[in-house]
Amino acid sequence: MNTKKVMISKEILDTLDHLSIPDEDKISFFNILINPDVSFMFSVCVKKDNILQTFKCYRVLHNSINGPYKGGFRITPDLNYEELLELSILMTLKNSLLDIPFGGAKGGIVADVKRLTESEKENLIREYAKKLSRYTDEYTDIPAPDINTDEKDMNIFFDEYSKIKGKPVYAIVTGKSPELRGINFRKLSTGYGVAYITDTVIKDFLKNKNVRIAIQGFGKVGKYTFKKLEELGYKIVAVSDSEGGIFSEEGLNFEVVKKIKDNYGSVVEVANLNKNVKILNPDDFIFVNCDVFIPAAKENVITENNAEKIRAKIIVEGANSSTTPEGEEILHKNGKIVVPDILANSGGVFVSYYEWLKGLGVMEISDQEIDNTMKEKLLKSYDKVKKIASEKNLTFRQSALFVALENLYMRAKLRKVI
Repeated sequence: MNTKKVMISKEILDTLDHLSIPDEDKISFFNILINPDVSFMFSVCVKKDNILQTFKCYRVLHNSINGPYKGGFRITPDLNYEELLELSILMTLKNSLLDIPFGGAKGGIVADVKRLTESEKENLIREYAKKLSRYTDEYTDIPAPDINTDEKDMNIFFDEYSKIKGKPVYAIVTGKSPELRGINFRKLSTGYGVAYITDTVIKDFLKNKNVRIAIQGFGKVGKYTFKKLEELGYKIVAVSDSEGGIFSEEGLNFEVVKKIKDNYGSVVEVANLNKNVKILNPDDFIFVNCDVFIPAAKENVITENNAEKIRAKIIVEGANSSTTPEGEEILHKNGKIVVPDILANSGGVFVSYYEWLKGLGVMEISDQEIDNTMKEKLLKSYDKVKKIASEKNLTFRQSALFVALENLYMRAKLRKVI
């Protein structure tokens, strides 16, 4: 069994012991959770450098007890089935935690986008959509942007699927342009959600806004987490991207960092233009002197090899699986608080639900309304997680899993899945 699947399987199994579930149901429920309903592995053929090449593709539909399968699709050269299965399980749990009527899914194409032309990437996505169109529809599986895919790519997916069906199918994918019944707020939602959760955790455990926050990543999540936290009055002392990190004891300005990143390609250039800003080595960024650390870039950032040296009192997972179980155990032993990914970064899928409804023609909603609704939903889930963590002496991750599994188990029993 894959190491990642072993880790999440153990976390689920350990959490099930805290739920009031009959032993025979516990075994059945566990088996449902660690295995997908349906998995697709297929290939698409696209011309590259005037030669027809084959690219491996996946789509993992994990669980639909809660509702239609929902999850992003990514394009990376190291993509594999086991990774997608783990991520699809996390999507199921994330949706269940927030009580969003979606199940979990994940998919992708094995390719290096840096070696693809814009046209080649578009053709890949069209072929991917074409293959999936034989098996899924807007009521079954709804993809979304993920690593190396964005709004433009979702528009392409929507266009290809709609051509095949002979009509616009606006609800087949989320993360589209507003002109294609997407939601403009969607690109802000995950980062804003991370910021709202961070704000609440700080108020609960640090009691004031005079704290130093570091954000690893200045992409889809980190950028807008920075923006909203600054609006909420917090000081961001450090931020990083793939080129390196920067630190300023006085605090960094979002608009300045964004402008320099857009113009020069890296946040590191801020330090070259401002002598009060220091450059940090990417490998040492997680050890930066701060009160709150937000890993919002990649998986497995905090491990047993570096957790001991983390200075931050609070870690809020902006990216999926930022902390390994071994790393989190060390953090917990040292009195640190870890807010898990399935709670912290769930704003994006919550807004995706409203985009799906908009695509179906069920409802219209303004950006301000959806921002307010998302914040209310996230904080309600946070309060429940905090309460159960306190009552049952659980970590935030264990408590979040407890809520997610309890919700899912209830629906599984009502639907007679178990």
